[in-house]
Amino acid sequence: FIYKDEKPAGKHGFLGVKGDQFVFEDGTPVRFWGVNFNGGACFPDKDYAVKLAKRLAAYGCNMVRLHQLDAEWDTPNLYAYTKGKRVTTTRVLDPESMDRLDYLIYALKKNGIEYMEIRGVDGTNISDITLEKAEEVHAKLKAAGIGVSSIGSPIGKIKLTDDIEKHLELTKHCAELANIFETPRMRVFSFYVPNTTDIVPYRTQVIDWMGRMLEVAKAEGAIICHENEKGIYGEKIEGCVDIQKTFGGEYKCIFAPAGMPVAPWCLQGIPFAHA
Repeated sequence: FIYKDEKPAGKHGFLGVKGDQFVFEDGTPVRFWGVNFNGGACFPDKDYAVKLAKRLAAYGCNMVRLHQLDAEWDTPNLYAYTKGKRVTTTRVLDPESMDRLDYLIYALKKNGIEYMEIRGVDGTNISDITLEKAEEVHAKLKAAGIGVSSIGSPIGKIKLTDDIEKHLELTKHCAELANIFETPRMRVFSFYVPNTTDIVPYRTQVIDWMGRMLEVAKAEGAIICHENEKGIYGEKIEGCVDIQKTFGGEYKCIFAPAGMPVAPWCLQGIPFAHA
C-alpha cells in the first residue's frame, strides 16, 4: 500500500513480476488497492481533484480505474462537457473535459496513484485496437508516468452458442496487448448462461471453454483474472468458487461489488481484488 514516503508515483521505477508477486524496478514489493471512477466522476474540477487524490492516498489506495469515460448518458464525458445538443461524432474530444481529466491524472500521480485499467482507446474497445495502436498509446502513457494494471477485456462475454474458436483468437490478441502495455494481467468473464439460478447443466461447456482460454493466455505469458458479472456462470459465489477450485487458483479473482450483491469472497477463503 501507498504511504507518505511513496509519493510521487513512479519513484520506485516500472512495475514487474517476480514469482507470484508484483515488484517495482528497484526491488520494492507492492500490493494494489484500487477504486473505480465512473462516467462524469472522471472529470472533477481541479480543486476537488486535489482533495480527492489526497483522500484516496490517505486511505492507502494506489490504483484507479477510469470507467466509461465516453458515457453518452452522463456529462462531462470525453466528447461533451455539458448537456446540450446531441454529439454526432466521436472524432473530436471536448477540450474542457480533457483538461479536467489530465489534471485528475496529474493529482493522482502526485499522490502516489499511478496505475489504470485500460478498457478502451478513443471510443474503441481495448480488444479491438491494433497492436500498432497499442504501442502508440503505451508510449504516451509511459511518457506521462502512467502504468497499466490490467487489460480490461470483454473476453468471456459471449453466449455458449457463439463461436469459441473466434473468441480464442480474440483472447490471444488481448494477451498480446497485455505484453505491449507491460502488464501481466487481463480481465475475463465466464460466459452468459441461460439460467444463473441453476448453472450445473452448463458447467461442462463453461469449464472446457475457460480451460482453453487459460491455455491461450498462458502461452502469451498473461495472468488471467475472472470477474463476476450478472448473467454469466460466475455471477454468484458458487460459480466463482467452482472456477477457482477447478483450475487450482490459476484464474485470479476480481470482485465487482455491483455485480455480486452477496457475501464477500473472503468468507469463502478466496483472495480477491476489487474491480
